[in-house]
Amino acid sequence: GGLASIFSQGTLSIDGTISAGATPLPTEIAGVWVEINGLRAPLLVVSSVDGQDQINLQVPWETPTGPGAATIDVYDRGDLVATFDADSYTEDPGIFTYRGYALAIRNANGRLVGADNPVSPGDVIILYTTGLGPVSVDVPNGVPAPGDPLAYTADPFDAVVFGEHCEVLFSGLAPGFTGLYQLNLRLPYDLPLGDLEIQISTPYAASGIAKLPVE
Repeated sequence: GGLASIFSQGTLSIDGTISAGATPLPTEIAGVWVEINGLRAPLLVVSSVDGQDQINLQVPWETPTGPGAATIDVYDRGDLVATFDADSYTEDPGIFTYRGYALAIRNANGRLVGADNPVSPGDVIILYTTGLGPVSVDVPNGVPAPGDPLAYTADPFDAVVFGEHCEVLFSGLAPGFTGLYQLNLRLPYDLPLGDLEIQISTPYAASGIAKLPVE
């Protein structure tokens, strides 16, 4: 159900970057498709620029989990151009970043968090992530998450900033988006100022560390 990217060199025959024009997401763009254990994955972007290829996709919800459990086949105009096995996990949380900071929206003004829009202690933020695993609502592959009812994560997630636990107000799929998760967090009131480390986790897996500007 989460998002993933495939990188290669000189694999695809297209030239440029082509994005999915609408949802539900297509399973083929410009003659390119990806099968994961024989099931076509919804595609967001297919790109080949100066021989550097990238495919952004949603991993189908049905993908089995375990070491090497996902067999990934890449096709270009009917030809199998790449095949490999990848590990697959029920939960593998990751925090998106933008311009060096965690990708988040500050509720106080509805703007992206950054050097010119830092958060303050006690703020509520929306943190954008992926790989948070199963949710409470069945959402078909490639289809945006619903807003009513909300799709909550099956497991609770914790968020820690500068070693302090945040109040988690919501953890689940971001309504209106495909494969994107969000955590609505209230930051601790006693945070120091500066570029602080933020990490999310369950008892089973933890994300990498991102930066959050606090002033």
